[in-house]
Amino acid sequence: MRANHEEALETERAKRIDEVEAERARTAEAIDAERERHARELEALRARLTEELEAARASASQSEDRSSEVETLQRELAEAREQLELTSDADRRAEAARAAHAALREESERQAQVHALTERELRAELEQARAELDRMRGELGSRSEPAQTAGE
Repeated sequence: MRANHEEALETERAKRIDEVEAERARTAEAIDAERERHARELEALRARLTEELEAARASASQSEDRSSEVETLQRELAEAREQLELTSDADRRAEAARAAHAALREESERQAQVHALTERELRAELEQARAELDRMRGELGSRSEPAQTAGE
């Protein structure tokens, strides 16, 4: 019986490990998809900013008397670069938050599994103790019956 119980526990542990691994794989795929999406967005921003920079340089070289327009374009470019840096920083923070969230989820799942296994083990031990108690009560009852009949 103990071997069957341990085998059932091992089966349950293996099942839980497979579930955790599957969740890890799903989380990794989601993170990879987000990384790719952010990389595409960053690349598009870089391309757009490069085009804007080239356009600003071309415009500045064509006419020096349009310096106010060039200054405006340079300010806009600086603002766009700042926005790119903010986006890049936000992407890094989001990635760190996703990784932390995944780690917390995994830890929570592990704790839940340990709790469930511990509960099952404690229930099995309780059942064994109850069976032992019932057996001892039966033995005690059978020993006290002859004493009662002898006293009567």
